[in-house]
Amino acid sequence: EKTVSLKKEPRTSLGITIAGGRDCRSRLPVYITSVQPVGCLHRDGTIKRGDVLLSINGVDLTQLTYNEAVSVLKAQTAQSQVVLRVIQTLSESTEEDMETDTGDDFDHLDDQRDETRSWTPLWTHWLGLPR
Repeated sequence: EKTVSLKKEPRTSLGITIAGGRDCRSRLPVYITSVQPVGCLHRDGTIKRGDVLLSINGVDLTQLTYNEAVSVLKAQTAQSQVVLRVIQTLSESTEEDMETDTGDDFDHLDDQRDETRSWTPLWTHWLGLPR
């Protein structure tokens, strides 16, 4: 578990997409499916795809549905200071991405865009999380 504190412009996007929530069939926690290069979290570099969001600015996200979590995230990112509490997870695909150097940045960026749009964790991804 870690806490990430950011100062940002009120109109600046965090630049993340999420999935999960207590309304989904398997009752997964809210987790990050991608970190976009246009947001302040990408520049910060501490939040990764697959991390589980526990709270933002003290607002608990663990019992919210997907739509409720999106609403809370949008409301809280209007603040100039954002504090995220997350559980960092290790994803096999993230480790592979870090080890791979294609040499052609443009092709690699296209591959990443395709991959992040459809990325969902395997069931084994959740085994290490605390109850």
